[in-house]
Amino acid sequence: MGLMRHLSFAAGWVLVLALPQMAFAADAGFPALTSTPSPG
Repeated sequence: MGLMRHLSFAAGWVLVLALPQMAFAADAGFPALTSTPSPG
C-alpha cells in the first residue's frame, strides 16, 4: 500500500514539474517534444 501511494505521489510530481517546463520551452521557441516551435 505504501509503495503504490509513493509511486502515484512521485508520478504526480513528475507531471506537475515537467508539464510547465515543456510549455515554457515551447513558448520560448525551443523544439521540446514538438517539431514546430512557436515563433518568438
